[in-house]
Amino acid sequence: MRSKVYSFKIAIFLWSILLLAIVLSGCSQLTSDKEAASDKESSSGERQKVSIALDSGVFSLPFRLAGDKGLFKKYGVDAEFATYSFGIDTLNTVITNQADIGIAMDYAALTRVGKGDLKIVSRFAIPNSNRRQLLVKGNINKPEDLKGKRVGVQSGTVVEYIWARYLEKYNIKKTDITIEPLTSTAEIYTAFEKGEIDGAWFDGPFLDKAKNVAGAKFLADLNNIDFIMRGYVVASGDFVQKNPETISKILKALNEANPYIKEHPDEAADLAFKELKLPADKVQEEVKRDWVFDITFNQDDIKHLQDILEWTQKNGLIKEKFNINDKIAVAPLEQALPDKTN
Repeated sequence: MRSKVYSFKIAIFLWSILLLAIVLSGCSQLTSDKEAASDKESSSGERQKVSIALDSGVFSLPFRLAGDKGLFKKYGVDAEFATYSFGIDTLNTVITNQADIGIAMDYAALTRVGKGDLKIVSRFAIPNSNRRQLLVKGNINKPEDLKGKRVGVQSGTVVEYIWARYLEKYNIKKTDITIEPLTSTAEIYTAFEKGEIDGAWFDGPFLDKAKNVAGAKFLADLNNIDFIMRGYVVASGDFVQKNPETISKILKALNEANPYIKEHPDEAADLAFKELKLPADKVQEEVKRDWVFDITFNQDDIKHLQDILEWTQKNGLIKEKFNINDKIAVAPLEQALPDKTN
């Protein structure tokens, strides 16, 4: 009897081992299948991680909304954002290989594409020319009164170009004023409020704040120099070369985000407050009144960049010599949205 019980226990033990082996084999196969699928997904470019550097203003909203609404993921892109003060900072990040893509206004983009392996892949934003205004204090009532005064400028940004154009128009030499290079709009606002500078160009929420500074008054906007800024998407040249389809997918996502912002300015404003702590009511007004977000890259955009490049090179703002066509990569946009490249 004892022998039969012992034999039965042995059989149960062996059967358990066999069952465990079958289960482990199945799990192993399942893991292998998942790994194979993951490898296939990675090699096909789906769910590719892309590092995108953004500025801290309304300018970055199309990217932020595309991320918030899942539009990047819809096209197989895992977008990771990092936020900086200005567009120029985002391009510095791309140059140093800390990000794949950045954004910047025309002049700022041109100051960087000549310094590194960068490609401009699309225009995506145009702000209203009266959105950026020159506010002054004291006895400044006309352009010539700026002589001998202190003005603030965010070095390397489009404001540097705006000041140069404005001074040229009114025959004011750079040596006639004292330029205070400051690192952020918040710093410029503080200097203006405290009387450490006599004038500066402001836009967005800081424009409203600066207008409320005691003694502040309007002197000019960009219409005075006949200048309409344009914002561009700029990517690492190496990234564009290796991942043209990913660039195309990103542009498709942005193309869907842009009309959504216009149709739902309240949601865009809430997102700006959530991610950037910008006042939602002011952002909503801006989106309705001051911004055109549109993915496109046409001959007029290229001429716009060429005109700025020639002027800045002639006037010593940009010292690097390069052909603008060598810094443009329009193929991803042509593939994604061929009607946007006329």
